[in-house]
Amino acid sequence: MFDTNRLINRSFIETDFQIWKSAHLCVLPKQNDFDDAMISKEKLTKDFFDKIRETDRVQAEIDHTYTFYSFSKDENILVGGSQLWSVQRHECQRATLGFWVFNNHWRKGYGLEIAWGTILFGFNILKLNRIEAEILPENKPSIALCEKLGMTSEGIRREALQIDGKWRDHVVYSILKSDLDHN
Repeated sequence: MFDTNRLINRSFIETDFQIWKSAHLCVLPKQNDFDDAMISKEKLTKDFFDKIRETDRVQAEIDHTYTFYSFSKDENILVGGSQLWSVQRHECQRATLGFWVFNNHWRKGYGLEIAWGTILFGFNILKLNRIEAEILPENKPSIALCEKLGMTSEGIRREALQIDGKWRDHVVYSILKSDLDHN
């Protein structure tokens, strides 16, 4: 768990079900190809929510993926979230950053706040040395956000992730713990 200026970022708890459901019901229709935060109304059940909670718990317990949900401190609404996934230890000490903001909360600076807080958590709490982000080359808003975070572009990772059954190239960005130490 970590706080940022306007957000509490934490795992879901059982009583978050209605907040989670309401957040998904308030999402606007899909705005672009990268807008994939919608869950169908049929899946907005307590059982589905509980499965998300259990998966998140198990993944953190085995030190593989840490998922955070970002709640507005002022309104106690869910605005987005983040992950540090594919955590690697021993000689590596790295993870991949993922972040999202529900489209009805875009253009409010939440993405930058969520991603930066997650990076700090990764370095300060998980003791990572390197955090990467893999972004579709045409996803200009996420690329711009990585650049605002001070992440460095390292080029294209060919067929890095499978999306909708198709292997897709991704631009790789990274930030190192030592990058923060030099600022």
